[in-house]
Amino acid sequence: MASFTKKAICQSFIKLLSERPIDKITVKDIVDDCGIARNTFYYHYQDIYQVLEDILDQRVQDAVERMKKEAAGWEKKSSEQNLRDGFKELKEHGNVFYNMFQSAGEGEVRRYLLRTSTVFFNHLVEIRAQGIEASEEDKKLIASFFRNAISGYMAEWLDSGMKMPIDEMMNRIGQLFGDSITEALRRSEALCRDADGKKKPLPEPESKS
Repeated sequence: MASFTKKAICQSFIKLLSERPIDKITVKDIVDDCGIARNTFYYHYQDIYQVLEDILDQRVQDAVERMKKEAAGWEKKSSEQNLRDGFKELKEHGNVFYNMFQSAGEGEVRRYLLRTSTVFFNHLVEIRAQGIEASEEDKKLIASFFRNAISGYMAEWLDSGMKMPIDEMMNRIGQLFGDSITEALRRSEALCRDADGKKKPLPEPESKS
């Protein structure tokens, strides 16, 4: 029953968020929409932002599980295809993300998005790193770089009122950068091997008899 109720709360919240910013949504709006008592809401959540956090956590968990199950498929995809997949979902829920960024509690929203996107990109890089001996430090750096690049681009698109031609721009970015995550991981592997080679002592010169 608890999971069913939380799911109903989350569904009502997403529905309302597609219509208006978070700071314009009240607990009363949510309980009226899903037909539960106000006390029931507070039994499961402290406030509306905790609902948002729960939704984002679940979305990332679902994406990570999907990546694990389809690891072979993700390995075969190019970075261009990965970008298209991610922004396809973004476009489908554009109003939800737009209203997140238009809220008075924008800082709180961005904090949640940063945390969840960090988990997502860390897992994505780990999957792409299978069979590649990249350093742990480089993997974290690569994940951070792509997280910030994609998150920044997403924020720019939302700030424009979703008026930027996102499909055309995603296609172009894919053509320009190609399978850049895998390429960066392979460069890390090569650099680590070079560094290991330099650390090895030089062979002793052969003695002349």
